[in-house]
Amino acid sequence: LTTQTYYVTETTNNCESTPTLVAVTVNTTPTAPTAAAQAFCSADSPTGADLVPTISSSIKWYSNVGLTTPVIAGTALTTQTYYVTETTNNCESTATTVAITVNTTPTAPTAAAQAFCSADSPTGADLVPALSGSIQWYSNVGLTTPVLAGTALTTQTYYVTETTSGCESAATTVAITVNTTPTAPTAA
Repeated sequence: LTTQTYYVTETTNNCESTPTLVAVTVNTTPTAPTAAAQAFCSADSPTGADLVPTISSSIKWYSNVGLTTPVIAGTALTTQTYYVTETTNNCESTATTVAITVNTTPTAPTAAAQAFCSADSPTGADLVPALSGSIQWYSNVGLTTPVLAGTALTTQTYYVTETTSGCESAATTVAITVNTTPTAPTAA
């Protein structure tokens, strides 16, 4: 069939009726939407609303290959394969298979108050737990000012987090004190 006008008749006892005109439309089925693997952090409680492309009247996500279990905006995501389609003029595309990973957000690292002597010129390299690929220290509660290995420490509150699989933990608040080293006593 093509998009055009067709004619239908009925024949009974070799008598054919007058034709009825019927407009037939063959809509183009859309191609499967483009979607890449996506990763989320468990602390963010990802839902269908976080998927890309975004759920809409034309974009539908499913949690099963049979496309019978739709994912709605409020559906909690889990680590599994999902399927996304596009619908135009009531024609649904084939599904694009998308790997979704929900990484576990680590717990905040354990850290106790720490005291240093000013004569030792303490820096970020002296903090415990130590700075690393997964441990990050910050000098502000907004976690926007990182402490580097060479950053001079002062008496103030610092914040330490742990990052695993791109997911950063909540911060542990740590009191850091840099005590003034006294001058050598006078002795005769």
